[in-house]
Amino acid sequence: MTFQFASRMQHVGPSAIRELLRLGADPDVISFGGGYPDASLFPTDALSRLFGDVLAAQGATALQYIVSNGIAPLRAQIAERAWRDGIACDADPERGAAGAGPGGEDDARSG
Repeated sequence: MTFQFASRMQHVGPSAIRELLRLGADPDVISFGGGYPDASLFPTDALSRLFGDVLAAQGATALQYIVSNGIAPLRAQIAERAWRDGIACDADPERGAAGAGPGGEDDARSG
């Protein structure tokens, strides 16, 4: 099957993010961009156990998207831990965020 694109597409260059990720995959490059931490530092055994526990308890629900203000029990656990660490906060869903997008937006608005 042949696709015909608009002629303006001939001038579209490669994605800068895609280039960063390509360069970051090179083992001879130490990348400080594109989200490429040293994979040997990932706690794969611990994560495997945790993922297994979550999937056993939650099943496929654990793999679904959630509302952008996060999961109420998790917000409560985070708030409780913060209080123990001397950080005053609560589990208010209006201030919670699931992901960089909503969190960044909240940060921008509070500035």
